Amino acid sequence: QFNYAIDNALDTYRQLSSGAYKQQYILLSLIKDQQKYFLNSPVDKTDHVVQIDKIHRISALGPGLTTDNIFMQAFLQDYYYSARNADLLSTHLVQSLSEDFGRLFANDLLFNWDEHTRELFITRRISYNEKVLLECVMERTEQELLVDRYCRQFLQNWALAELKMYLGLIRSKFSSGLPGPSGNITLNGELLIAEARQDQTELK
Repeated sequence: QFNYAIDNALDTYRQLSSGAYKQQYILLSLIKDQQKYFLNSPVDKTDHVVQIDKIHRISALGPGLTTDNIFMQAFLQDYYYSARNADLLSTHLVQSLSEDFGRLFANDLLFNWDEHTRELFITRRISYNEKVLLECVMERTEQELLVDRYCRQFLQNWALAELKMYLGLIRSKFSSGLPGPSGNITLNGELLIAEARQDQTELK
């Protein structure tokens, strides 16, 4: 019952609050001619992905011009990493050119995400191996939630309300009370159930 109470507190918080989730970017390697990927690995934490908002292609001026090219590396070094030549106008023009390339050559990847099967299906043929950046919403772990100062008190109070409900259901079975030396002892099962429901309503 203690385990159920804590699990129900965590599940309820995930249903009611956006604080149970976080925005994060994950690097994913796309393979040529492969459109289906499964995000269920606990190693790189992809098993915590709840929702995918967008897939960003890692390219400075659109698809095909990746950082693996030595000329592109020299270009990026000149315009982004060199303090001597880094001016705002060049950076703005490069960013504008990148957006134009994205519109002309369909830089955005369309996809379907099924959280139940953990399947990410890209509705476009992948013509070469490349790395993309997944902009996604991830579920925070139980350990993160239990030590979070903004939700820890909610989880404790909800678990306590759950335990009150369990104990009230047990005590309410003895409606006539328990025998004692001075007569029957009346248990407070109904009172505990009422308090648990009131606490849950206030917490929501």
